[in-house]
Amino acid sequence: MSKIKKAKRRIRYKYNSPEWKRWRTHIFYRDYFTCQFCGTKGKINAHHIKRKVDRPDLAYTTKNGITLCVTCHAIVTDREQVFEQLFTKIVNMKLTSLYVIKFLEYLIVSSPIVVLELKHNDRWENVMKFLINKTDEIKQSKKRK
Repeated sequence: MSKIKKAKRRIRYKYNSPEWKRWRTHIFYRDYFTCQFCGTKGKINAHHIKRKVDRPDLAYTTKNGITLCVTCHAIVTDREQVFEQLFTKIVNMKLTSLYVIKFLEYLIVSSPIVVLELKHNDRWENVMKFLINKTDEIKQSKKRK
């Protein structure tokens, strides 16, 4: 068997492992089966904030996972560094309105192709609204504590 086939077999095995299934389920429940980037429900994926290739030690750490819809997942994949800080703040409930505004400005200037993809997929307005609403939710939950 070739090295490529063995590597593919290993990857497939990890996605079927009980650890991965537990991790994925936890991420979905924590995020209410909702894309944490645009707010849509439906077809979702559990996404690693820090790529498994770069940080295999964090592969099953729930703080390293976030729920994304299929569309947002496709846009974010291979651009993880652009979104890493934003997603970490969302998961850790430390997102602020000021950070969201600065992140969106940064995205427009540094990654206009991402913005175009979001607009093409009718996600851009959803992203802006959802992130601002998310900051309000975080503020409310902190006031309750």
